Amino acid sequence: MSAKRLDDSRPCRLRGVAFVVPGFDAPGGMEGQARRLARALAGHGVPVTYVTTAPQGAPLPAREVLGLVEVFRVPVLTAVDWTTSLDLLELTCLGLLAARRERVDVVYSVHHTIGAVAARVGRALGAPVVVKLAGGGASGDARTLIASPRRARYAAALRGVTRLVAISDAIAAEARDLLGVPAERLVRIPNGVDLEAFKPDPAPARGERVVFLGRLAREKRVDVLLDAFAQVARARPAATLDLGGDGPERAALEARAARLGLGGRARFLGLVDDPAALLRGAAALALPSASEGLSNALLEAMSSGVAVVATRIPGTDEVVRDGEEGLLVAPDDAGALAAALERLLGDPTLARRLGEGGRRRAEAAFDLAAVAERHALLFEALKDERRAPARVSPPALARAALDALARTGRDATLSTARIVRGRVARLARGVVGGA
Repeated sequence: MSAKRLDDSRPCRLRGVAFVVPGFDAPGGMEGQARRLARALAGHGVPVTYVTTAPQGAPLPAREVLGLVEVFRVPVLTAVDWTTSLDLLELTCLGLLAARRERVDVVYSVHHTIGAVAARVGRALGAPVVVKLAGGGASGDARTLIASPRRARYAAALRGVTRLVAISDAIAAEARDLLGVPAERLVRIPNGVDLEAFKPDPAPARGERVVFLGRLAREKRVDVLLDAFAQVARARPAATLDLGGDGPERAALEARAARLGLGGRARFLGLVDDPAALLRGAAALALPSASEGLSNALLEAMSSGVAVVATRIPGTDEVVRDGEEGLLVAPDDAGALAAALERLLGDPTLARRLGEGGRRRAEAAFDLAAVAERHALLFEALKDERRAPARVSPPALARAALDALARTGRDATLSTARIVRGRVARLARGVVGGA
């Protein structure tokens, strides 16, 4: 089944879906998954209104029509915090989606922070809301919501969500156990991968190139990968490491690679426009994360027939079976990671067998077209549950807009106060230091 189209054997009964998801133009992560899902739905004739964010000053159009996906970009205000930018996103959604209410059957969002925005917008419009929980573990939705100073706001909004989509059993369990979400409101649908875009190289010349794809952030444990690769490099002079991605840890990781003497053996490539090309010909993908939702890089490598060495953590261990699609090691264990990588690099037959197993697993369980079909069926069922299209209530819409406007003012004021306090504190430290 092509990843660009859903099941053509039946007509789709959706008039349209509204996506409220940040970062439409981001290359990967939950943003990339949402963008690909929107395009797959549009490929089946479902119009998608996509309300998203764009960095302030970025050379991107405020409105862009991409086939049946109509994108509206709201600038992120760099002078204030993310919460205030989400407030402005909410105000935009209320006005924009109210005007096209007859073309929106469902509001869809990703992550609990943006999901809270979508929940309030959906309630004002009388539309069902679906929110995907995209992360698990210490940095996932459940635990970050609990730790957030705005947890009461997020929890109150999410109680109004019609369905929560969990991309793994581990995330579903966290939603039930930590957030108290009833089982009947949870739906299990995994992330998907485009099997046509990511496919095995018909004539692979793998060599000894290891690839990492992902955000250079603490939870990805790229520092552990560098320590492990330093061991691999000493044992295997031909081995190299390509790191695709960017993030807050990049400078520290580049310095660490230099201290380890990796020089040109470890290349930091920054954001990668074509991950399929980077994976092509790779000997292995290394995924050393301490926590994940359901890694796009993992699915892309498996679909590409590239063997995987990953950490045995919730979510990943539901996808990769040790010795069948890849090798699993304990998190934060550089020695075990190095040993697994050396094993693959030294045994091309094993690497090929694991890569073939990964491709079969991707075809069976993670085809983007099948994932999009499951979302379409969910959206249609929620449309049917509602029976008749809800009419927009002007008083309800006005109250929602006023509430959002009040939150914007409060959040912007608090953000400005934090910025001023920070600048005063830095100035005071400078004065004391100079004295």
